[in-house]
Amino acid sequence: MARVGFCRHSAIPVVTLYLCLPATEIPLEFVTPLQDQEVMEKQEATFVCEVSKPNQTAKWMRNGKELTAGGRFEMKIEASTRHILTIKEAEKSDEGPYSVAFADFASTASLTVTGECHDFVAIKYEQFFYHSILEKIPP
Repeated sequence: MARVGFCRHSAIPVVTLYLCLPATEIPLEFVTPLQDQEVMEKQEATFVCEVSKPNQTAKWMRNGKELTAGGRFEMKIEASTRHILTIKEAEKSDEGPYSVAFADFASTASLTVTGECHDFVAIKYEQFFYHSILEKIPP
């Protein structure tokens, strides 16, 4: 669009041009891709990725099949760019590749679930603690 006018103190015409340039769009890419996770059975596993553009729709998949939120699977977005998948009380059957997919690219990482956590260390500590106290009590 062009506008023609006259300069206030001159008879010379002044032409003002307004150009509409397309905005340069930020490409959608991973700032932080998914990382492999290793947890013990019954612990929580969390996959996190961050993308360059806010408010993107993510599709979470396991072994190529789409996951839905609910039960032990929680999906959320923080700060409009961090996408998080949490698996509560992980089981051996949860092992495998997990992916998060956006419009035209994806990131994949593996979940490994090791044997169930036992309270062996806590038991040993309690035995040591009580044994030490008993040694200090006079007969």
